[in-house]
Amino acid sequence: MRAGGFVTPSKGTYFSQVSFSTLRPYMLFRKKPAHNKLKMVIESAIGKAWGEYDGVMVSAGMLAHRYLVDPGVRHLRPYVEAGIGLIYTSFRIDGQGLHWNFNPQAGIGLEYLDTDNLRYFSSLRFHHVSNGGLDKDNKGINSIMLTFGRDI
Repeated sequence: MRAGGFVTPSKGTYFSQVSFSTLRPYMLFRKKPAHNKLKMVIESAIGKAWGEYDGVMVSAGMLAHRYLVDPGVRHLRPYVEAGIGLIYTSFRIDGQGLHWNFNPQAGIGLEYLDTDNLRYFSSLRFHHVSNGGLDKDNKGINSIMLTFGRDI
């Protein structure tokens, strides 16, 4: 589950999303596995924004996920993550240009692995939404998002 709010252009818009993700070995651009502290998160989400801007949000993306401690630690494991995706918003802020946009993001998180190998996690992410100059109107949206989750 995710919840967040716009930082710019409007501090009066909030959103919540349900997301689905998987944590995998980082092998996207390599023929051999990367260091065991580096993983890949592949995720999708659907949600709703409300406030000054109101509408549906759907996204998909991938992030590099790097543990700051040995991944064999069974309790609290801090991590950093960064990546990019695509996002559709049914609303457009003034000057946004397109409904489909790029969605770079970066964050910090904390993970807990219990004795049954269930993974619980929480992260704080910074999101940016813009069309990367594909349209002459390219005003971006910046937001902060808090995520809570568990592997199922």
